[in-house]
Amino acid sequence: ELGIDFAVVDSAQALRVGVDAAAPTGVVVSSYLEPMRVERQLSYSFASQTNDPWYDTAILAYTTPSSADFPFTTEGRVAGTVTLSVDLWGVTDWGQSPDHHALVKLNGAQVGDGVFFDGNDLVTITASVAEGDLLPGVNTLTVELPGDTGVDFDLVDVDGFTVEYPRHLVAQGGRLDFTGAGAAFEVQGLPSADIVVYRQEGAGLE
Repeated sequence: ELGIDFAVVDSAQALRVGVDAAAPTGVVVSSYLEPMRVERQLSYSFASQTNDPWYDTAILAYTTPSSADFPFTTEGRVAGTVTLSVDLWGVTDWGQSPDHHALVKLNGAQVGDGVFFDGNDLVTITASVAEGDLLPGVNTLTVELPGDTGVDFDLVDVDGFTVEYPRHLVAQGGRLDFTGAGAAFEVQGLPSADIVVYRQEGAGLE
Protein backbone atom coordinates (compact mmCIF):
# COMPACT_ATOMS: atom_id res chain seq x y z
CA GLU A 1 0.00 0.00 0.00
CA LEU A 2 1.48 3.33 -1.07
CA GLY A 3 0.51 6.54 0.68
CA ILE A 4 1.14 9.85 -1.04
CA ASP A 5 0.81 13.26 0.58
CA PHE A 6 0.43 16.37 -1.52
CA ALA A 7 1.36 19.90 -0.52
CA VAL A 8 -0.50 22.87 -1.97
CA VAL A 9 1.14 26.27 -2.20
CA ASP A 10 -1.46 29.04 -1.94
CA SER A 11 -0.18 32.51 -1.08
CA ALA A 12 -3.73 33.68 -0.46
CA GLN A 13 -3.99 31.37 2.56
CA ALA A 14 -0.63 32.34 4.07
CA LEU A 15 -0.78 34.11 7.41
CA ARG A 16 0.76 37.57 7.37
CA VAL A 17 2.71 39.32 10.09
CA GLY A 18 0.92 42.49 11.15
CA VAL A 19 2.82 45.77 10.88
CA ASP A 20 2.64 48.38 13.64
CA ALA A 21 4.48 51.58 12.73
CA ALA A 22 3.27 53.58 15.73
CA ALA A 23 5.89 54.85 18.17
CA PRO A 24 5.79 52.99 21.52
CA THR A 25 4.32 54.79 24.50
CA GLY A 26 4.23 54.11 28.22
CA VAL A 27 6.85 52.99 30.72
CA VAL A 28 10.10 51.92 29.04
CA VAL A 29 11.47 48.54 30.23
CA SER A 30 15.24 48.10 30.08
CA SER A 31 15.73 44.60 31.56
CA TYR A 32 14.20 41.13 31.44
CA LEU A 33 14.60 37.70 33.06
CA GLU A 34 17.21 35.70 31.17
CA PRO A 35 16.64 31.90 31.51
CA MET A 36 20.20 30.80 30.68
CA ARG A 37 20.35 27.05 30.07
CA VAL A 38 23.64 25.13 30.37
CA GLU A 39 23.26 21.61 28.97
CA ARG A 40 26.51 20.28 27.56
CA GLN A 41 25.76 16.91 26.00
CA LEU A 42 29.12 15.31 26.74
CA SER A 43 28.17 11.72 27.61
CA TYR A 44 25.67 9.11 26.43
CA SER A 45 23.71 6.54 28.43
CA PHE A 46 21.22 4.01 27.10
CA ALA A 47 19.76 3.93 30.63
CA SER A 48 18.90 7.63 30.65
CA GLN A 49 15.70 8.43 32.50
CA THR A 50 14.95 11.36 30.17
CA ASN A 51 13.82 11.50 26.55
CA ASP A 52 17.37 12.55 25.67
CA PRO A 53 20.09 9.91 26.29
CA TRP A 54 22.81 12.58 26.38
CA TYR A 55 23.87 14.20 29.64
CA ASP A 56 26.67 16.38 30.97
CA THR A 57 28.63 14.67 33.74
CA ALA A 58 28.49 11.62 36.01
CA ILE A 59 29.48 12.04 39.67
CA LEU A 60 30.57 9.00 41.70
CA ALA A 61 30.96 9.11 45.49
CA TYR A 62 31.96 6.27 47.78
CA THR A 63 31.89 7.09 51.50
CA THR A 64 33.54 10.49 51.08
CA PRO A 65 32.27 13.55 49.20
CA SER A 66 32.74 13.83 45.44
CA SER A 67 31.84 16.79 43.23
CA ALA A 68 31.96 18.31 39.76
CA ASP A 69 32.30 21.96 38.76
CA PHE A 70 30.39 23.66 35.94
CA PRO A 71 31.64 27.11 34.89
CA PHE A 72 29.28 29.57 33.22
CA THR A 73 29.25 33.27 32.39
CA THR A 74 26.52 35.85 32.96
CA GLU A 75 26.29 39.01 30.87
CA GLY A 76 24.56 42.32 31.56
CA ARG A 77 23.26 41.27 34.93
CA VAL A 78 21.20 43.73 36.97
CA ALA A 79 20.05 43.52 40.58
CA GLY A 80 17.09 41.28 41.27
CA THR A 81 15.92 37.78 42.11
CA VAL A 82 18.03 34.90 40.80
CA THR A 83 16.72 31.32 40.56
CA LEU A 84 18.84 28.22 39.99
CA SER A 85 17.49 24.84 38.80
CA VAL A 86 19.73 21.75 38.48
CA ASP A 87 18.48 18.58 36.75
CA LEU A 88 19.80 15.23 38.03
CA TRP A 89 18.95 11.57 37.66
CA GLY A 90 20.02 8.65 39.78
CA VAL A 91 21.98 5.77 38.27
CA THR A 92 22.54 3.35 41.16
CA ASP A 93 19.64 1.61 42.89
CA TRP A 94 20.49 -0.23 46.10
CA GLY A 95 16.91 -1.02 47.06
CA GLN A 96 17.04 1.24 50.08
CA SER A 97 15.82 4.76 50.80
CA PRO A 98 17.52 7.03 50.11
CA ASP A 99 20.11 5.95 47.53
CA HIS A 100 21.32 9.45 46.70
CA HIS A 101 22.12 12.75 48.38
CA ALA A 102 23.06 15.81 46.31
CA LEU A 103 24.01 19.37 47.22
CA VAL A 104 24.40 22.42 44.98
CA LYS A 105 26.86 25.26 45.52
CA LEU A 106 27.33 28.50 43.63
CA ASN A 107 30.79 30.05 43.87
CA GLY A 108 31.35 28.04 47.03
CA ALA A 109 28.11 29.00 48.81
CA GLN A 110 25.50 26.26 49.29
CA VAL A 111 22.24 26.94 47.47
CA GLY A 112 19.07 25.53 49.06
CA ASP A 113 18.93 22.42 51.20
CA GLY A 114 19.96 19.81 48.64
CA VAL A 115 17.92 16.68 48.03
CA PHE A 116 17.72 13.01 49.00
CA PHE A 117 16.22 10.66 46.39
CA ASP A 118 15.95 7.02 45.38
CA GLY A 119 17.02 4.70 42.56
CA ASN A 120 16.64 6.03 39.03
CA ASP A 121 14.48 9.01 39.99
CA LEU A 122 14.66 12.26 38.07
CA VAL A 123 14.98 15.26 40.38
CA THR A 124 15.35 19.00 39.98
CA ILE A 125 16.95 21.08 42.72
CA THR A 126 15.41 24.56 42.51
CA ALA A 127 16.35 27.39 44.85
CA SER A 128 16.64 31.16 45.06
CA VAL A 129 20.17 32.54 45.05
CA ALA A 130 21.34 35.22 47.46
CA GLU A 131 21.95 38.57 45.74
CA GLY A 132 25.72 38.49 46.21
CA ASP A 133 26.26 34.84 45.29
CA LEU A 134 25.81 35.27 41.52
CA LEU A 135 28.75 37.22 40.17
CA PRO A 136 28.89 39.40 37.07
CA GLY A 137 30.94 37.47 34.54
CA VAL A 138 32.42 34.04 35.35
CA ASN A 139 30.68 31.81 37.93
CA THR A 140 31.09 28.21 39.07
CA LEU A 141 28.25 25.83 39.88
CA THR A 142 29.24 22.80 41.95
CA VAL A 143 27.19 19.61 42.37
CA GLU A 144 28.37 17.55 45.34
CA LEU A 145 27.50 14.05 46.53
CA PRO A 146 28.38 13.85 50.26
CA GLY A 147 28.51 10.03 50.14
CA ASP A 148 26.60 9.79 53.41
CA THR A 149 23.58 7.60 52.57
CA GLY A 150 25.21 4.36 53.75
CA VAL A 151 25.38 2.66 50.34
CA ASP A 152 28.59 1.24 48.85
CA PHE A 153 28.70 4.08 46.32
CA ASP A 154 26.46 6.82 44.96
CA LEU A 155 26.32 7.50 41.20
CA VAL A 156 24.32 10.45 39.85
CA ASP A 157 24.24 12.02 36.37
CA VAL A 158 23.97 15.78 35.94
CA ASP A 159 21.77 16.53 32.92
CA GLY A 160 22.12 20.33 32.98
CA PHE A 161 21.05 23.45 34.81
CA THR A 162 19.24 26.76 34.32
CA VAL A 163 20.11 30.12 35.85
CA GLU A 164 17.35 32.72 35.60
CA TYR A 165 18.61 36.23 36.33
CA PRO A 166 17.65 39.85 35.51
CA ARG A 167 19.61 41.07 32.48
CA HIS A 168 19.89 44.37 30.62
CA LEU A 169 18.22 44.45 27.22
CA VAL A 170 21.48 44.34 25.28
CA ALA A 171 21.67 42.68 21.87
CA GLN A 172 24.11 39.85 21.20
CA GLY A 173 25.41 39.43 17.68
CA GLY A 174 22.97 42.04 16.42
CA ARG A 175 19.86 40.38 17.83
CA LEU A 176 18.04 39.65 21.06
CA ASP A 177 15.29 37.14 21.86
CA PHE A 178 13.51 37.71 25.16
CA THR A 179 10.22 37.41 27.01
CA GLY A 180 8.96 40.44 28.88
CA ALA A 181 5.93 42.48 29.86
CA GLY A 182 5.67 46.18 29.11
CA ALA A 183 4.45 48.81 26.69
CA ALA A 184 7.92 49.74 25.40
CA PHE A 185 11.38 48.16 25.53
CA GLU A 186 14.77 49.83 25.14
CA VAL A 187 17.34 47.49 23.56
CA GLN A 188 20.96 48.56 23.48
CA GLY A 189 23.87 47.20 21.47
CA LEU A 190 22.12 47.03 18.10
CA PRO A 191 24.44 47.55 15.10
CA SER A 192 22.26 50.25 13.47
CA ALA A 193 18.92 52.05 13.66
CA ASP A 194 17.62 49.99 10.72
CA ILE A 195 16.10 47.05 12.60
CA VAL A 196 13.09 44.74 12.44
CA VAL A 197 11.23 43.76 15.59
CA TYR A 198 8.85 40.80 15.90
CA ARG A 199 6.52 40.58 18.88
CA GLN A 200 4.58 37.43 19.73
CA GLU A 201 1.46 37.74 21.84
CA GLY A 202 -0.31 34.56 22.86
CA ALA A 203 -0.65 32.20 19.89
CA GLY A 204 -0.26 35.01 17.33
CA LEU A 205 2.76 36.75 15.89
CA GLU A 206 2.79 40.51 15.37
